[in-house]
Amino acid sequence: VMLGTKMNILLVFLPFAFISANAGWHDAATFILCGIPLISLAERLSFATEELSEYVSGTMAGLLNATFGNAPELILCGFALNKGYVRITQLSLLGSVLGNLLLVTGTAFVVGGIKNRTMVGVGVLGVKTCVNYS
Repeated sequence: VMLGTKMNILLVFLPFAFISANAGWHDAATFILCGIPLISLAERLSFATEELSEYVSGTMAGLLNATFGNAPELILCGFALNKGYVRITQLSLLGSVLGNLLLVTGTAFVVGGIKNRTMVGVGVLGVKTCVNYS
């Protein structure tokens, strides 16, 4: 599982991140060396979630994907609250929610508009809606 993709080569930078944090290297170098392995770890988390979703229902798979997709925010908020950074925690969660709302909804509208020039559906309140993208 860990050696299944070429992206895992980025985990080589993980020991250097610990060395840079403890050796007093510049903060930018430590930040970059910590961020590079996170790319690989995020990919592994996504892979594990997809594999697990094959064994559960569609609703449970969506819940797992949403839960583990927000794991970085949860970890960041835990560390920030531990240090007493309540405002950073609030703004991080707000940014995550707004980003998900705007990015996911906007992407769905654009892709749906490219595929179907006119979309008709039932809205949240049961009202029939029609959107024309011409």
